[in-house]
Amino acid sequence: MKTYESGGKDIRFELFEPNTIAGQPAIVILPGTFGMLSPWGDDIRTFAKGLQSAGIVAFIPNYFDRTGTQPGMETTAAITRLVKDHGDEWNMAIEDGITLVSGLPSVDSDRIGLLGFSLGGNRALTLAMKPRRVVKIKRIVEFFGPTVSIPLSGDVAQLPPLQIHHGDETDVIVHPGETDALINRLKGTGKTEGTDFVVHRYKGAGHGFQGKDLDDARKRTLEFFKNGL
Repeated sequence: MKTYESGGKDIRFELFEPNTIAGQPAIVILPGTFGMLSPWGDDIRTFAKGLQSAGIVAFIPNYFDRTGTQPGMETTAAITRLVKDHGDEWNMAIEDGITLVSGLPSVDSDRIGLLGFSLGGNRALTLAMKPRRVVKIKRIVEFFGPTVSIPLSGDVAQLPPLQIHHGDETDVIVHPGETDALINRLKGTGKTEGTDFVVHRYKGAGHGFQGKDLDDARKRTLEFFKNGL
C-alpha cells in the first residue's frame, strides 16, 4: 500500500484515479472508527469506485496511522477521549493528504470535496470550519457524523454546500439528534435547507446502510458531487 508522510509518520492511503485527462475533481474519503475493516471498508470502497467511474479521483487516507490508533470496537468505545488526545494530529494527517491529492497531475486543486463516515464526517466538518484551510473545500457529504458528543468547533457559516445522511433511533452509536443539532446550527446562521444543505434520512438504517439504502445513498452522494464540482 502507498504512503505519504505526516508528522514523521507514514500514512497509508488508497487512491482511485479514473482514466481521464488531467484536472479532475477529487474527493477525500474519511472513514470512521472502524477504518477500512471489513465489512465497512468494503462499503466505503464502493463509494470510491463509483466516483472513479464518474471521472472523479477518490483518496482514502488511514489517518489513524499518525497516532498508531487501531480501528475497531475499543477505539469506538473510547472515541471521546481519543479525539481529545489525538484529534489535532488526525486533522493534520488528513490535511497533509489533501495537500498531496491537490498536487496530483490528475486533480484540479480548486475542485476538492470531502466524504466522511461517522467520525470521518465529524473530521470533515471540523476541517472545513477551520479559519485557515490548506485547500478550499467545495462540497461535503457526511454520514451519521457526531456533532455533539464530539463537539464541532468553529463557525458553521463557513461550511460549503453540504449533504447529510442519517438513519433513525436504531443508530445506537450516533443518535440522529446529533444531525438535528447540526441542522439547527446551520439554520441559525441563515443557511437554508434544500439550498445550502440537504438531509436524507433512512428509516431503520442504523449506523451503516445496507441494500437499497446503501444504493440510494451512494447514488445521491455521486450526484451531489458531480453537480457541484
